[in-house]
Amino acid sequence: MSPSIDVTPDMLGLYPQQVSPVPASVAADLETLCATLDLLQAGAQADLNALAGCLTRLAGWLKNRQKGAPDDSSDWKSESFGVKDMGGMVTCHSDRWKVIFNQDGSRRPYLGMWQSRLPGETGRSGSFQIQVADGGVQLLLEGARSLRVSLAGFEAAAWGAMDAFYQGLNSRHQSDAPQEETPPRKLPVLPTAPNPPQAAPSPHANLTILAQPPGHQIPPGPLASKNPARKPASGKQPAMIDPKTWDCVCGRQNTGAFCPQCGSKQPSQPAVCRQCGGALSIGARFCRNCGAEVRG
Repeated sequence: MSPSIDVTPDMLGLYPQQVSPVPASVAADLETLCATLDLLQAGAQADLNALAGCLTRLAGWLKNRQKGAPDDSSDWKSESFGVKDMGGMVTCHSDRWKVIFNQDGSRRPYLGMWQSRLPGETGRSGSFQIQVADGGVQLLLEGARSLRVSLAGFEAAAWGAMDAFYQGLNSRHQSDAPQEETPPRKLPVLPTAPNPPQAAPSPHANLTILAQPPGHQIPPGPLASKNPARKPASGKQPAMIDPKTWDCVCGRQNTGAFCPQCGSKQPSQPAVCRQCGGALSIGARFCRNCGAEVRG
């Protein structure tokens, strides 16, 4: 699909168009350009040297836009509009052809579009641009048939590049944007808690006790046992059993003085802990639940 070239100034927000006649010498180059591009897109042979020459001369005319003498006129007209130092468009047209040149801030063309204005020839159109490659300068043609041809002896500096044009616009937009100074961010000052006072050590004390701030409460904890081998009592309350029952070595639980299963005699020590009420193993010296010493 060929690109549309019916672009109006109102759509781009540019200055109104200025229509002026095209000198005869420039009109001849425009005729050569359109006819050569039309031949290349149709797959026919074309004079590439003539194409390179007219592209160079058209680039110089687009940059200066010098008007011809009163007797040096043609049936071609040009309409230009744009923004200073940012770029614009120059449209050239006759009864046979129409060509549009996109210009960068230096008024160098970086993209061109052409089409036939004859009825029934809407497909004879396309776009073209110049590209510098390792093999030299190339003309890229897009439209009904995409082509890439070399232009020997063409001065690449006469034409701009589309990527460079957009990069220039971005750089200009960033430089024109107002720079707001951001004040340094101040970090909030958080209140610091006073250091807790320390109690003076007592001459008879083995440990130094630090005084706690007012309102600070020490959570209650289990009392230390006199026996260091004892384990602290578990948080889970052991199941209470009947103090009259006792566990035999054979595993049977009894209430009498002798075990009816093996005949063992009830031991003299209690079957339950007097402190926590947990069951005691036969021969145990300490409660396995709270660590209390078992007394006979």
